[in-house]
Amino acid sequence: MTGGRIGIMAALLASVLAPERSFAASALSQNAAAEGQSCYHDVTDGKYSAAVTDCTQAIALNSKDESAYDNRCIAYRNQENYSAAVADCTQAITLNSQDAIAYENRCDAYINLGNYGGAITDCTQAIALDPKYEKAYVNRCVMYDTLGDYDAAVADCTHAITLNPQDAIAYENRCDAYINLGNYNLAVTDCTQAIALNSKDESAYNNRCIAFRNQENYSAAVADCSQAIILNSRDASAYFDLGSAYYGQGNYAAAVNNYTTATRLWPNYADAYGNRGLAYEKMGSNAQALADFQKALTMDPSNQTAQNELKRLGVSP
Repeated sequence: MTGGRIGIMAALLASVLAPERSFAASALSQNAAAEGQSCYHDVTDGKYSAAVTDCTQAIALNSKDESAYDNRCIAYRNQENYSAAVADCTQAITLNSQDAIAYENRCDAYINLGNYGGAITDCTQAIALDPKYEKAYVNRCVMYDTLGDYDAAVADCTHAITLNPQDAIAYENRCDAYINLGNYNLAVTDCTQAIALNSKDESAYNNRCIAFRNQENYSAAVADCSQAIILNSRDASAYFDLGSAYYGQGNYAAAVNNYTTATRLWPNYADAYGNRGLAYEKMGSNAQALADFQKALTMDPSNQTAQNELKRLGVSP
C-alpha cells in the first residue's frame, strides 16, 4: 500500500478582515487540517472506512485539499472500490499535475479495472515525475507482463529491485516474467528470493511450482504448490498447477482430485476440465475424459487440449 500524505492547509488571511472573521477562517482551516491528518493516519493504519469518512470531511471543509483526495483514493482502492479511487486520484491530479503519488495510485486502480493502457500511461507519468518511484516500476512491470511484453517487464522489475533490493513483490513479478520467457532457472532464483523476503508470498510459491514443473522437477513442484494452497486454500490456479505437477509424476488420481477442486472453485475453468480429461484418459476412464473435453470446449471453443483430444478420439466437437 502506498503511504498516505498529509496536506498543508495554511490559510493566508487578509489583514483587513474583522478579527472575528479571521478567527472563524482560522478555525475552519484548523478543522480541515485535523480531518486531513486523521484521514492520513487512518490510511496508514489500514482503517479504510474511517479514512473515507475523514477524507470526505476534509474535502467538505477544503475542496482544494489535494492530499485528502490522494488518501481517499488509496482508501477506496484498498476497499476494492476502484472506480471511486480513479475519480479521486483524477481530482488530485487536476489540483496538482505534478502529483506522482496520484498517478501511481490511479495506475494501480486502472490495473484492477482492466484498463491496462491507462495503467501503463499513469505509471509512466509517475516515473517521469519521480524516477525513484519503486512501486510505479513494479506496477508497470505487472502490466507489461500481462500484455506479453516480457522483456520490458523484466527491465521494470529489475529497476525496482535496484531501487530496493528488499522488494519481494518485484522479485515475484520478475519470476513470473522469466517463466513466460521460458527462463526457468532465473525464475526459480527470483521466486526463491521473494520467498526469503516474504515467506507468506503465496504467488511466489505458486510461480516457483510452475518453474519447477517446467524443469520436470515434479517433487519440488508438488511441495511448492502445496505450500501455496496452505497459504490460500481458495486459489483455483494453485490446485490446477498442483494437479499438473502430479500428472507429471504419473499420479493421475491425485491430478484428477486437484483439477476437480480447481473446477469447484472456478466452475468455468476450461483448462482444468481439459487437463482432467487427460488424467482420466491415463486412468482408462475414457467416458469421463470425453465428457471433460466436451465441457472444456463448450466453455472455451479455442481450447487446444480439448480440440486435439476430441479429434484424436474421432469425436466431432
